[in-house]
Amino acid sequence: MPHILVVEDDASYAYALSRILTRSGMRVTIAADGERALENEAADPCDAVVLDLRMPGLHGSHVARRLRLSRPGLPIVVLTGVPDEIGDAPVDVLLTKTSSPSDVLYHLTALTGSKS
Repeated sequence: MPHILVVEDDASYAYALSRILTRSGMRVTIAADGERALENEAADPCDAVVLDLRMPGLHGSHVARRLRLSRPGLPIVVLTGVPDEIGDAPVDVLLTKTSSPSDVLYHLTALTGSKS
């Protein structure tokens, strides 16, 4: 069962995504900001990250860079309403928040090698 870290400050959006991923056989941890995401990853390493860009504290692009420094092969999917803010952040997939949950699940399944 792949462990997915969802980093999203919109609690209802994070909860909805978490339910979809959990129903597909994934274990999900939610972090509401970048600092919490880095703490969660250090305490309980994940198999992939779904990351928002605009959050309180650390911007998602900074979180992606720090995650890649500590875990170079960690799959990172950015799911954001502002794709222009990605800059040169090291991510595997960039999706807009208008993407369907099945798109997110497809990419996570491919990146983690899991079966949904």
